[in-house]
Amino acid sequence: MFRQATKFAPRSAAPFQQAQDAGFESVEFWLGPKLIDQWEDIVELANQYSLDYALHFPNRAELNTKQLENVIQLYNALSCSAMVIHQPMFDEYGDALMEIDSSVRLGIENHFLDTNSKLRKWAESSKWLTLDIEHVWMYTQPDSSVKQLVQTVDELFAEYGDKIVHIHLPGYLPGFKEHRPQYCSRGMVMKMFSLLADYEYDGFVVSETASRYQNPEELLMDRLLYKRWQRKRESRQSKETLETVSTQ
Repeated sequence: MFRQATKFAPRSAAPFQQAQDAGFESVEFWLGPKLIDQWEDIVELANQYSLDYALHFPNRAELNTKQLENVIQLYNALSCSAMVIHQPMFDEYGDALMEIDSSVRLGIENHFLDTNSKLRKWAESSKWLTLDIEHVWMYTQPDSSVKQLVQTVDELFAEYGDKIVHIHLPGYLPGFKEHRPQYCSRGMVMKMFSLLADYEYDGFVVSETASRYQNPEELLMDRLLYKRWQRKRESRQSKETLETVSTQ
């Protein structure tokens, strides 16, 4: 089963505690050069919490060899599931990162891909993928319905599911700003949860929200949405099992 996750910069204990108090079990770290330089402190802090981790490589930065080594050290020390990276940063640093440790799962994120053909090319050309569903809806298919969006994600999993190691799923709705909590788009998010479960996806599904939404109330709202979906799915599966038994 996939793991619902939140995302924050690991600058202090407060966001760790806030995530754990809300019931999250997994976290994606946003990283910058200064945080990478403090990787040992981050490991010490992160190990105080019963959370699983993934990393997001810096989006805009000039990084030296030592910093690339540090981010790999952080990845391995926390047994991270994946490291998200944007295409320009992968083009610049991907080879160097792989030379340090070729086992790291660098999930290249889809971003400003404004056609379905570009989305498909991204999926075909990358070894590991971070699927940002909000970006698909915002940039690739801005006029699509929820049904069309779900169909696109379904097609991506059917063909490239073995490459998808990480997912960003904020609560996006057309006409609103990006990076809102999952509960802001309940219907879409719950359909995506079901689709991912049907494909037995077992990576992170990150409520990639802006910092203003990183508060106890809205973190809890997202966690309750997941729990609601989980109860509905378990109830439906139990009913289907009983119906199967009754017909035998």
